[in-house]
Amino acid sequence: MNELQVVDDKPPDLSPRNFTELMEFAEILANSNLVPKDYIGKRDNIIVAMQWGSELGLKALQSLQNIAVVGNRPSIWGDAMLALVLASPVCKDVVEYFEGDGDTLTAVCVAQRHGRGDKKAMFSLADARTAELTGKDVWKKYPPRMLQMRARGFALRDQFADVLRGMPMAELEIERVRNMGPVDEVPRETPESASGSRTDAVKQKLRKQQSPTLADVLKEIDGAQDAAAMRKAGERAAQLVDEKEKAQARERWQHKLETSRAPKAPAQDGTTEPVVNYAEVADAIRNATNRDDRAAAADLIRHIPSEEQRVELGELYGLVAREQGETP
Repeated sequence: MNELQVVDDKPPDLSPRNFTELMEFAEILANSNLVPKDYIGKRDNIIVAMQWGSELGLKALQSLQNIAVVGNRPSIWGDAMLALVLASPVCKDVVEYFEGDGDTLTAVCVAQRHGRGDKKAMFSLADARTAELTGKDVWKKYPPRMLQMRARGFALRDQFADVLRGMPMAELEIERVRNMGPVDEVPRETPESASGSRTDAVKQKLRKQQSPTLADVLKEIDGAQDAAAMRKAGERAAQLVDEKEKAQARERWQHKLETSRAPKAPAQDGTTEPVVNYAEVADAIRNATNRDDRAAAADLIRHIPSEEQRVELGELYGLVAREQGETP
């Protein structure tokens, strides 16, 4: 006696059931030539596309075939969009037809949903000319199809935004991106580089907040009347963030210093007062905490009249530089 056997003719479901399987499956697909070129060798993109498809109700391979990457944004092809809407229990019907002929050809799409009024979208050749679409090669070859996709995309997204999760139609996105020109890809940041860039940005902002402006520094240089004021102005110039502004301030500081070297009015004993004295220069060298401060102090040494004192100050400068880990 023959026994009847019930055979399940449904194909086996190979969709990943956990994240580990998802990673392995995506790796296999990325190394395959049977996926769209946008996904070849791009495991992470495959994972994102499959997740998008899962939220729309598509299985893994359906997601890769029907989700397109346009301008670094996921979108869905028009036929898959229609299939998703028709499969939804909230959809009553989707009716598509054409009106007119020749230059008056118009595509019409009526999206019907249970419990809501109909959404009707129309797109004509006149609309296409207004949008400067008719001159493109694909519009010259397939004008009815392109009109149909436009009307469908507008009607379905208006009526079934929740079903489509806000996903745009790929055909429309391609035209939009082409009208905008090439899309600049954003460099991918690693956690380390992202953290470093944020830290650098914060440091840069703090430096700008704490540093003086070029106008303040130039005013301080011009108003300096003695060595102490000149030293302070030099320190303020070293705090400028912009290198061009710093160079401009140092040039003004140097000019001020050269101007101050001109002999002053004779003192009561008939001698000429020096611009700076030994003690002031020595203090400037000892108090220097960075390269710019030391450079400013070193410029003062040559204004000391006594050669012996200039030698001593030069030795002091070398000692301070070595103590701070720098070769003078």
